[in-house]
Formats: sequence, structure tokens, C-alpha cells
Amino acid sequence: MNTKIIIKIMILIIISCTFPYISKAAVIINEIAWMGTKNSASDEWIELYSDQEISLSGWTLEAEDGTPSIDLEGGIQTNGYFLLERTNDESVPDITADQIYTGALSNSGEYLKLKDSNNNTIEEINCSGGWFAGDNSTKQTMERMSSSWQISLNPEGTPRALNSGSEKLEEESQKPEDPEEEPENKLNQLTEEPDLPDGKTDESPIADDENNIVVFISEFLPSPAGKDADQEWIEIYNDSDQVVDISGWQLDDEEKGSKPFVFPEDTLINSKSYSVFSRQVTSIALNNDGDEVRLLLPDGSVFQEITYEKAPEGQSSTRTPEGFIWSTPTPGLPNIIEQESPQIKTTSYEDSLKNSTKKDLSSRQYYNLANLEESRGSSSKLVLIIITIAAIAITIGIGFIKFKKKKY
Repeated sequence: MNTKIIIKIMILIIISCTFPYISKAAVIINEIAWMGTKNSASDEWIELYSDQEISLSGWTLEAEDGTPSIDLEGGIQTNGYFLLERTNDESVPDITADQIYTGALSNSGEYLKLKDSNNNTIEEINCSGGWFAGDNSTKQTMERMSSSWQISLNPEGTPRALNSGSEKLEEESQKPEDPEEEPENKLNQLTEEPDLPDGKTDESPIADDENNIVVFISEFLPSPAGKDADQEWIEIYNDSDQVVDISGWQLDDEEKGSKPFVFPEDTLINSKSYSVFSRQVTSIALNNDGDEVRLLLPDGSVFQEITYEKAPEGQSSTRTPEGFIWSTPTPGLPNIIEQESPQIKTTSYEDSLKNSTKKDLSSRQYYNLANLEESRGSSSKLVLIIITIAAIAITIGIGFIKFKKKKY
């Protein structure tokens, strides 16, 4: 056996051992309507996505507690969707299901595992402690982003279609990091106590009976430890005792920066709840060396504006009763207040109105907790296995060659 044949055998061994793991990334769980629809809480559905054509015969999708347990049939086309509807084909009106299944998803969460025909775990989503996203009251689904999950911006989700943030991924503005003209210093511009915005009263959802602002930017992450385009986000909090509709409101950075993101119709935030909006959804790129974050009313007027200088990597700008500070990121959860003095300056209606809210943040509930960890945490182990197999094959090949030379 010559050296070329040995090398070919080694390559075949590596490919055969690696192929199952390459195919693992081909099919993902893309969207889950664990809460049902407005028509019925039983109208649950699950959507799979694949970037290549794959037969699902022999595959399974099951919850750790055994319900549901689905034996998949059929297949997915390249860049296609596979829609699973519970009990009958009425869960998603006007869209034909690829497969019907039985068994309810618990509203308190499930641990789902997708396995191929060889019983290899292709993907697992551990929501046993609670679903990462989705809203039972508004029936907005839990949909995948590149490395996390979000509440769908579309009422009742996007079955067999691009997720609500996907079409924006290629539209990120190319804002220069160092603009030629520096914006005017907007701090302390409000010298008089302003009235509430036109059309709003003391009883409106943006202010309570004592003129305390109740909807505001609570936290944002300009310089994440990972890739900025994937992990930047802005969080809005509703401190009122009622659901607030912010449809038509806008998120923006500095003037003439990124294109403002307009909240779509039926964008609701529950009482005492948080809503997290990622850069992938808003296309708002926050500069690491300093920028502004603004919440605008539907008419474009500035409702809240936070100006920050160089952002520490991995720390979020966090709202406290005294101002904004750099702290540990808590998307969708109560803020962590680690420092006493504010580091970030803010200008807003909130600062100008009397009796600003200073409630204890520790008791607040979350609205949309984005799972910022990769759902497939076993990737590093797979790479280690592949490298180990390759090393063993190479060692055997080298040993065989040396033995052959020694013999002859």
C-alpha cells in the first residue's frame, strides 16, 4: 500500500466522521407558536428551516417530557420551511401544513430536541425554565434570530415566511464611525418645563397621573463582547399598569445617523414589562466610540435622548433613578445597579417633568428575554471530536509508513 492510498483513506475517514456534524447545521427550529393563536390556544405550530434539500424521514422532534413527540415525514427544499400544525390544518389559516401532530406545548416552557434518522441530536432548545420569547396575551410567536430568539414583530408570527427581523439584515446603514461634522451638544437644551407631546394628556400611556414618564429606554448595549451586528440591542420598559401600544414610535441614534426604526403596527409592551429590540431588527448601529440613542414619537419629535462617550466592551448603558451608568447587561430583566454616580448624560421629557419615577427595579418582570447564548452549545465538542479523529488517522498513517520503511 503506497503513501497516496494511505492519504486517500485518511481523507475518507475524516470526511465520513465529519459529515454527520456538517449536516447538523442544515435544519433548525425556526419559529414556535407555543401560545396558540387568537382563535384558539390549541392552534399551536412549529416551523423548521433548512438551507439545503433534506429528507426528514426517520427524523424526530420531541419534548423531553414526551409531549409532543413527533415522527417527521417528508422533506424540506433548499432554503425552505417545514410547517408542523397541531391536531389539524386549521392552526394557520390559508397555509397548508407539511405535517399534522398531536400533543400540546406547555405555556411554562419545553425542552425540545430535533434528531436525525441516526438519532443524532441536530438541535436542542432548552426552554424548560420558560420560553425565551413570545407573548401569550398578544399571541406573538417566538422566532429565531442569528444567535438568539425574539418576540415576533408580526401578530401571530410569520409561518412559512422570513422571520420579522430577517428582511432588515441587509439594510444596515453604513454610518461613518467618525462623521466630519460633530453634532451640536444637545445636553441641557430643555431650559423650560415642557408640556406633554401634542395629543397626549396626563392620562395617556406615556405618563401617569403625576406626569411621571412611564415608557422609556431602560438599557442598551453598544459594544458587546461578540460581533456588534449580531449582539447590539436596545431595551424599552413600560412602567405603567396597562399595556402600551408604541406602534409608529421610532428608535434612532444621533441625528443624520442610522435610518430611524419605526415600530410596526400592534407593537405592544405589557404592564411592568421590558421589550428588547436587536440591531438585526432595527438596523441601528451604535458607535463604540460614542453616540446617541433616541426614542422618538410618531411625529419625529424627540421623546428621550441618551448621549454616551466610549462604551466599555461587554457593558450596557443602564438606567438608574439618578441617570445612566455602565453595568452588567440584563436584556429583558431588571437592571443591575453597580455604581452610584451616573456616567452617561440624558436629555428627555422624563428629565424635565417633575416627580420622575424612582421605583424599585428589583420587582419588575420581563417582557421579551432574548436568549443571547447559542442554542447549539455542543459545537465546540463536535470540533474537538473531529480533530481527535483526524489526529488518530494521521498518527496511524505515519506509523504505517515508518513500519513499511523499516521492514524494507
